[in-house]
Amino acid sequence: MSDAIHGHQMFELVASRSEGWDLAELQLESESRWGKNSDFCNCHGDQFSFDTLIPFLAEKGKVRVELDRVFAGEAPHHH
Repeated sequence: MSDAIHGHQMFELVASRSEGWDLAELQLESESRWGKNSDFCNCHGDQFSFDTLIPFLAEKGKVRVELDRVFAGEAPHHH
């Protein structure tokens, strides 16, 4: 596995703003922090791009997307 950024770090970034993030602004901040075209991963080692990570996190309830704004959902936890 490459030096992928864990999805929890994206959750923490999203959660840092209670007012949420404009999706394009979140992508720019992600690129600023971790580099353009960074790879992300989850606890199972699945790989994601920014464009696939946000829908994955939304499907899991970790973020919610409303009108191109991204808000924190349920905090990640391990069983």
